[in-house]
Amino acid sequence: MLLERARQWPQKMAYTFIDDSGKPASITYQQLAESAQSIAGNLCNQGVLDSSRALLIYPPGFDFLYALFGCFYSNIQAIPIALPKPKTQALFTHFIQHAKPQWILTHSSLVERIQPFINSSNRNVHLVCTDTLDPLPSAILPEPKSTIAIIQYTSGTTTLPKGVLVSFDNLTHNLNAIKNHFQLTANHVCYSWLPHYHDMGLIDGLLTPLFTNCLGILSSPHFVISNPANWLQVITEFNVNHTGGPNFFFDLCVEKVSKERLNKVDLRSLTHLYVSAESVRKKTLQRFALHFSEFGFRQELFTPGYGLAEATLMVSCKELNAPLRTEIKAGNEYMSLGRPIPDMKVLIINPETTKLTTGDEIGEICVSGPSLTPGYFEDERLTADSRITIENKTYFKTGDLGFLSEGELFVAGRMKDTLNVRGTNYQPEDLEYIIAQCHPQLAAMPCAVVSIQQESEKIVVLQELSGSASDIQRQSVREAIAQAVFMSFGLSVFDIKLLPPGSLQKTTSGKMKRLENRKLYEQGLW
Repeated sequence: MLLERARQWPQKMAYTFIDDSGKPASITYQQLAESAQSIAGNLCNQGVLDSSRALLIYPPGFDFLYALFGCFYSNIQAIPIALPKPKTQALFTHFIQHAKPQWILTHSSLVERIQPFINSSNRNVHLVCTDTLDPLPSAILPEPKSTIAIIQYTSGTTTLPKGVLVSFDNLTHNLNAIKNHFQLTANHVCYSWLPHYHDMGLIDGLLTPLFTNCLGILSSPHFVISNPANWLQVITEFNVNHTGGPNFFFDLCVEKVSKERLNKVDLRSLTHLYVSAESVRKKTLQRFALHFSEFGFRQELFTPGYGLAEATLMVSCKELNAPLRTEIKAGNEYMSLGRPIPDMKVLIINPETTKLTTGDEIGEICVSGPSLTPGYFEDERLTADSRITIENKTYFKTGDLGFLSEGELFVAGRMKDTLNVRGTNYQPEDLEYIIAQCHPQLAAMPCAVVSIQQESEKIVVLQELSGSASDIQRQSVREAIAQAVFMSFGLSVFDIKLLPPGSLQKTTSGKMKRLENRKLYEQGLW
């Protein structure tokens, strides 16, 4: 598709990247195609074998795009991962030993940081700095052979990350669904600040603009998270139509961006704002809509959705301009994440009996359809265990709990994170949400609710808190947490640990690793 775009519109602007200082730079389809062809030509000259794999380790920017399409052109399966750090060395070792890549593609500025991790992995792998390769813009490319485009590693919230095999057919179906659902055309502008090594940032952020033939605006996560006003300014300056993020980001915008700083912000170009990747809370969206209403934002523009790497990306999403819809079950309010995208089927099963649930009963979410990926890399057993046949169709068991109501999907939580107290199941996200509202010092501060087994299952709250909090404030927080949990759920909290910022273990996409945090607590490290 890139070569087709480059032939038809060689000088059309494809992407604009805004660096952390706010300075924009742009590339055309021709520049992108020639850079990708050059990388592919160089890799082929070095002896690419069929079904070769490459880890892609890049900072935010165009170099990752060049390498990604260079892999596509040379039949190399691309494996995007985050830049390894000392505290994620075990994760990098897992990637390199599990994926067994023949190549690591990166930028020359990162070599000194990456090389020690490669050395410690005890694996022979070719390290290639794609920005220093000789230009070969007219390289003769091999015939397409690989059906697998990407090996997308999952976030790993409850287990080690698994390598999901994403085919070119999967990408085509999902990208077409995104384009049609959001009614994107060549005249639209998309903006992504999400990490390019995760499915939402990669597929929606990077590939959707190309697939739709529209301008893609890119920036780093740091540019936006450090100052959410930057995101609003980009929307205004570039008349962005399509952008979004996880639920926490919209809380962050309200907490960090005062209206006084937004005298020139205009959000009227937005046709929608997607929300996904974690639990979606109605109160969060209402607060954001109220806070930014005078700048042209309407609550109906939010489009909460559900997706996962095993289904390429998007599974369901709220219709454009439809009102937000919630349902209450057992005192908990759940947000509708819309109907499944065309050709994708969602069913709910009882996780113990594997029988279909009746009515709107909560059970395990199962998905099927053209976006469902072939399985996990070199793990036939895990692939088979994650599948179930229902009504002569193969479904993927997501491990997520939810229910269907009037054809719309509602997500209740993760099966492995479920708390069972006195025979009743509770989702930690529900408790964490109540805790975040119970004290002014807890807004936008990470929290993990876990359970430990003693004579019976006990609730433990692991809460990050600013180090500047006084002893009186810390006691006030403890009392507020205990009261909020009891008043909302009738549960007593066994222990409350107040931790310094950055203590809780999360995935590289920011999802809470509750099982790992529980282990740290049980080991007495907190």
